[in-house]
Parts: sequence; C-alpha cells; structure tokens
Amino acid sequence: MKTIYKVGIGIVLLFLDCVLILVYCKWKIHLLTPFFVGVVILIDLLTILFLLLLEKNQKLKKVVETDWLTGGYNRYGFLQKAHTLLKTTKSGVGNYIVVNMNIVDFKKINQQFGERDANQILKEIYTLFDGYVKDNELFCRSGVDYFLFLLYKETNDILNNSLNQMLQSIEKMDRAVQVDFKIGACRIQDSDSLEITINQAAYIMNQNDTVNQCVFYDDNFAKREKEKSDLLDAFESDIRHREFQVYLQPIVSTSNKFPLAAEALVRWKHPQKGLLSPDKFIPVLEEYNKIAELDLYMFESACQIIENQISKGQSYVEISVNLSRTHLKQKGLCICDDYYRIKSRYHIPEGALKLEITENSMFELDDFDIITNIVDEFHAMGLRVGLDDFGYAYSSLVLLKDLKVDVLKLDRSFFLNENLKSYKIVGKIIELAHELGMLVVAEGIEEKYQVDKLHSLNCDYIQGYYFSKPVSCEDFERWRKNMISF
Repeated sequence: MKTIYKVGIGIVLLFLDCVLILVYCKWKIHLLTPFFVGVVILIDLLTILFLLLLEKNQKLKKVVETDWLTGGYNRYGFLQKAHTLLKTTKSGVGNYIVVNMNIVDFKKINQQFGERDANQILKEIYTLFDGYVKDNELFCRSGVDYFLFLLYKETNDILNNSLNQMLQSIEKMDRAVQVDFKIGACRIQDSDSLEITINQAAYIMNQNDTVNQCVFYDDNFAKREKEKSDLLDAFESDIRHREFQVYLQPIVSTSNKFPLAAEALVRWKHPQKGLLSPDKFIPVLEEYNKIAELDLYMFESACQIIENQISKGQSYVEISVNLSRTHLKQKGLCICDDYYRIKSRYHIPEGALKLEITENSMFELDDFDIITNIVDEFHAMGLRVGLDDFGYAYSSLVLLKDLKVDVLKLDRSFFLNENLKSYKIVGKIIELAHELGMLVVAEGIEEKYQVDKLHSLNCDYIQGYYFSKPVSCEDFERWRKNMISF
C-alpha cells in the first residue's frame, strides 16, 4: 500500500480522536468516560483493521496482475490497464493498435539452453521491449513465449519502424541464440472491442508464415476470411447434393492421337458464386482439413462414370484421380481402407482407375516406407498409381528407385519458357522411366511443336490445352467420339 494513503488515514484517525477528546473535555461527562474511551478504541481498531484489509487487497491485486517471471503485467493486468487507458485517452482510440508476438520454436531454445537460461532470455527480451514502450502504451508477457502490446501508432508504417527497432535490439543480445518472432497486428476500432481485437491480432499472427514481419488484420483480410467461411458453410450441403461436378481432361497417345485416358478435375457449381475452379476452394479445404471428403467424392464419381459406361456397353478410358497431399499426410496407411470400401461397391476392371500422388507429398510423410506400402496396397486393389508433378520440386531419383509407380507425369514447368536444355532433360527422364517400366505423361502442352518434339522423344501421352481443356463428362464423350472417327 502506498505510504501517502497510510499517512492520510492516520491523519483522519488522529482527527477523530481529538474530536472525541474535545467533546469529552467540553461537557465533562464523567459518567460517560468509559463510553468515550470505548468509542475511541473501537474507531482506532476498525481503522487499523481497514488499513490491514486494504493493504492485503492491494498486495493480492498486484499478485493477480503481475507476471511472476518479468515482474511486469500479465495478461489479466494488461487487460485491466488497457481498458482504463482506452476509456480515458483523449488522443483517439483509432490510433491504438494491438500487436501479438510469439517466439518461433521457443521449445528448441528451452532444450538447447535449459529452462533456467531460457527464462533469463525471456526476461532480457522483456527488458529490451520495455525500453521502446511509451508512457501512453502498454505491453506484457501474455504467455510462456508470447508478448502482447497496446501501442499508440497513427499509421502501420510507424508501427513497422518501431517493431524493426525492437527486433534489431533483439539481434544484438549478448547470447549465441537466434530469436525470431511471428507477429500479427490489428487496429482498435472502439474501447469496447479490445478482446476481439486481441483475438484478431493473434489469429493473423498464427496465419503468418514469415518471421520478423508484421501482418495486419485489416478489412481485406477480414473479407478473405468471410469468403472462406462462406465456402466452408456451403461445402457439406453442396457435396451431399452433388454440386461438385467432374470435368475430364483428355490424356492422348502421342503415337495415334487417340484419347486413351482422362484426368478427373473438380468444379464447384456454387449456388451463389457460379462455377468455381479448384484454385478458388481447394486451398481452403486443405487448410480446414476438408479435402479428404472431396478426394473420396471424386474417386467414387470416377467409379460411377466407368461402371455406367460398362453397363451401357460402351468403351471406357482410364480415369486418373488426384490424391491430395494433405489427405495423404493425415491418414497415412489407413487411407487405403477408405478407397477399398468405395471401389468394392462397384464393378471396376483392374487398371481402369489411377490415383495420382504428387512428388511433394511423398516427402511430407515421416516414414518413406509408408508411401511404398500405400502404393503396394493400391496395386493390390487393382488401381494404378501415377507420380504427379515430377520435376517441380525435389525430383529425387530415390522415388523412382523405391516406388513401383506405373506412370510418371512430367510437371508443366518443363514446358514453360522451354529451351534446348529443357528437352534434353525431358528426353533423359523419359528414357530412364521407360527403362524402369514406367509410362510418361507430359502435362501442360499447348503447342503443336511441343507435341511433335515429345513424340520424337518417345513420350507416351500428352495432356494439355492443345487437345482439349477440361470439359464436362458429356462433352468429353462427344470429343472422344470425334477424335476416334477423325
């Protein structure tokens, strides 16, 4: 309890004692002497008790509002002070901005230096930050490795300059440790929206893939999040009502130009937004772990297409279906059970369906043996397996050595701004794939000279706009009949 409060209450107590003594002296009420003495003692005792309770309450409040490690505010104390600051400020609430900062991989620092030294690093960071926070601003350690700020910055550029100065001071810490931060910020709209603003700053911080760069939760970001939310809200209903449509893109033989296969690509017939291409919704479904449902939906749709053609006595083409990397990473070897259950409901000849797995997804599983087992399981079901986007990223020859894939699909990047070197690489890949018993598909082919060159390199199949864009199943059948008759 502050000394000034104690002195003030002591003066009040002395004043009351003097008043009682004066009253007693003036009226000489001898019979009431014990009464007056008792009143004085009672008032003194009550006052002392009040002082003790007040001091205890102040100490308890300080404990509740103080971070045990840094001695500054904790999250609760920060919120109490921030509410008061925003309601009493005369500078405009809109000039205040909430900043959330999280130390990247602090667990590694803990493991490297031990808990004691890691805590000391947190205290040093807190002290450095404290030097940049002004009297009309607040900050606290809001979690183990989280820091929360309420800063007065008129523009985002001013904030970025301040944050850069803070981060530069962290870089100069006298320790052999690299400390990076994920940073998110959101501007205060009104004094009653503090908690919402803190959550928004934390949300965009967690969405931030960069380090030591602040991202802002603004109207544009909120709009994108609303669009994501709308898509997710409609997804379950629309997939039940089969608003996701299968489009087929022909895969054509280089030798006779016949359409011998097709890739199943999805389009969303959205009730409000119209026909959506995959780039509009696939990333959202992957981010929110909804992509597995769509993968299985597309696989079953391909089963239905082939069985329907067979039941009508029509010839069918092999259909390739994509298996997303997020789905594969989530399910691991268990993924095979889902595909087996679906395929067993239909009468599909062996080799009529192919699952395409991207090269990148192979490396996202912790155990490479899982991939080889998955490929073996798919083969046991009568499914063929293709390695998609080969050459886009890792291009590890280990994949070709250890995986028994049937088809190698060359990524379209080989055929963008291609040169003589591009085709030398492509030619060697085709030659190697054939020696390993794999067929090769070139994807993204749009020009006749590319078709001719790939034919001369003995590429087996071509897929791209030169022959056809992805079309509806009905249009694909018409296109296929025209090609065969031609």
